[in-house]
Amino acid sequence: MRAALNTWNLNGDLLDRAQLVVSELVTNSITHSGCKLLRVSVTRYSHYGVRITVTDKSKKQPEPRRPALDDTSGRGLLLVQTMADDWGVTERSFGKSVYADLLVEDPD
Repeated sequence: MRAALNTWNLNGDLLDRAQLVVSELVTNSITHSGCKLLRVSVTRYSHYGVRITVTDKSKKQPEPRRPALDDTSGRGLLLVQTMADDWGVTERSFGKSVYADLLVEDPD
Protein backbone atom coordinates (compact mmCIF):
# COMPACT_ATOMS: atom_id res chain seq x y z
CA MET A 1 0.00 0.00 0.00
CA ARG A 2 2.79 2.36 0.95
CA ALA A 3 4.65 1.76 -2.34
CA ALA A 4 1.56 2.40 -4.47
CA LEU A 5 0.57 5.58 -2.65
CA ASN A 6 4.16 6.87 -2.62
CA THR A 7 4.34 6.30 -6.38
CA TRP A 8 1.32 8.59 -6.74
CA ASN A 9 2.73 11.07 -4.17
CA LEU A 10 -0.17 10.35 -1.82
CA ASN A 11 0.82 10.20 1.84
CA GLY A 12 -0.37 11.23 5.28
CA ASP A 13 -3.90 10.46 6.41
CA LEU A 14 -4.69 8.58 3.20
CA LEU A 15 -1.89 6.09 3.85
CA ASP A 16 -3.10 5.41 7.39
CA ARG A 17 -6.69 4.90 6.23
CA ALA A 18 -5.62 2.73 3.28
CA GLN A 19 -3.47 0.47 5.45
CA LEU A 20 -6.31 -0.03 7.93
CA VAL A 21 -8.84 -0.73 5.17
CA VAL A 22 -6.64 -3.26 3.35
CA SER A 23 -5.84 -4.99 6.64
CA GLU A 24 -9.52 -5.33 7.53
CA LEU A 25 -10.59 -6.49 4.04
CA VAL A 26 -7.82 -9.10 3.87
CA THR A 27 -8.56 -10.31 7.40
CA ASN A 28 -12.26 -10.59 6.57
CA SER A 29 -11.49 -12.59 3.43
CA ILE A 30 -9.13 -14.96 5.22
CA THR A 31 -11.50 -15.45 8.15
CA HIS A 32 -14.78 -15.91 6.29
CA SER A 33 -14.13 -17.09 2.73
CA GLY A 34 -12.48 -20.43 3.37
CA CYS A 35 -10.17 -19.64 0.44
CA LYS A 36 -6.43 -20.18 0.54
CA LEU A 37 -5.73 -17.53 -2.10
CA LEU A 38 -6.87 -13.95 -2.50
CA ARG A 39 -5.82 -10.97 -4.58
CA VAL A 40 -5.30 -7.42 -3.38
CA SER A 41 -5.18 -4.53 -5.81
CA VAL A 42 -4.99 -0.78 -5.46
CA THR A 43 -6.04 1.46 -8.32
CA ARG A 44 -6.02 5.20 -8.71
CA TYR A 45 -9.34 5.39 -10.51
CA SER A 46 -9.28 9.18 -10.79
CA HIS A 47 -7.19 12.15 -9.76
CA TYR A 48 -9.30 12.25 -6.59
CA GLY A 49 -9.76 8.61 -5.70
CA VAL A 50 -8.01 5.34 -4.85
CA ARG A 51 -9.78 1.96 -4.86
CA ILE A 52 -8.60 -0.97 -2.75
CA THR A 53 -10.00 -4.33 -3.86
CA VAL A 54 -9.73 -7.75 -2.26
CA THR A 55 -10.87 -10.63 -4.46
CA ASP A 56 -11.43 -14.23 -3.42
CA LYS A 57 -13.21 -17.31 -4.77
CA SER A 58 -16.00 -17.33 -2.19
CA LYS A 59 -19.53 -16.29 -3.17
CA LYS A 60 -20.37 -15.60 0.49
CA GLN A 61 -21.24 -11.93 0.83
CA PRO A 62 -19.69 -9.87 3.64
CA GLU A 63 -22.15 -8.85 6.33
CA PRO A 64 -21.42 -5.95 8.68
CA ARG A 65 -22.16 -6.95 12.26
CA ARG A 66 -23.19 -5.03 15.32
CA PRO A 67 -20.89 -6.55 17.93
CA ALA A 68 -21.51 -6.15 21.64
CA LEU A 69 -19.13 -3.89 23.52
CA ASP A 70 -17.29 -6.88 25.01
CA ASP A 71 -16.94 -8.81 21.71
CA THR A 72 -13.33 -9.24 20.63
CA SER A 73 -14.10 -9.41 16.89
CA GLY A 74 -16.71 -8.41 14.36
CA ARG A 75 -15.75 -4.77 13.79
CA GLY A 76 -13.80 -5.07 10.53
CA LEU A 77 -16.50 -3.97 8.11
CA LEU A 78 -17.64 -1.25 10.51
CA LEU A 79 -14.09 0.12 10.39
CA VAL A 80 -14.11 -0.09 6.59
CA GLN A 81 -17.44 1.79 6.49
CA THR A 82 -15.95 4.48 8.73
CA MET A 83 -12.60 4.86 6.94
CA ALA A 84 -13.76 4.51 3.32
CA ASP A 85 -15.76 7.07 1.38
CA ASP A 86 -17.61 4.19 -0.29
CA TRP A 87 -17.39 0.41 -0.26
CA GLY A 88 -19.23 -2.49 -1.81
CA VAL A 89 -19.13 -5.93 -3.37
CA THR A 90 -18.87 -6.95 -7.01
CA GLU A 91 -20.01 -10.49 -7.75
CA ARG A 92 -17.73 -12.46 -10.05
CA SER A 93 -18.36 -15.74 -11.88
CA PHE A 94 -15.67 -17.30 -9.66
CA GLY A 95 -16.36 -15.46 -6.38
CA LYS A 96 -16.43 -11.81 -5.35
CA SER A 97 -14.44 -8.61 -5.05
CA VAL A 98 -14.88 -6.35 -2.04
CA TYR A 99 -13.76 -2.79 -2.70
CA ALA A 100 -13.28 0.39 -0.72
CA ASP A 101 -12.90 3.81 -2.30
CA LEU A 102 -10.82 6.46 -0.55
CA LEU A 103 -11.00 10.04 -1.74
CA VAL A 104 -7.80 12.04 -1.98
CA GLU A 105 -8.20 15.23 0.03
CA ASP A 106 -5.52 17.30 -1.71
CA PRO A 107 -4.07 15.51 -4.75
CA ASP A 108 -1.61 18.29 -5.61
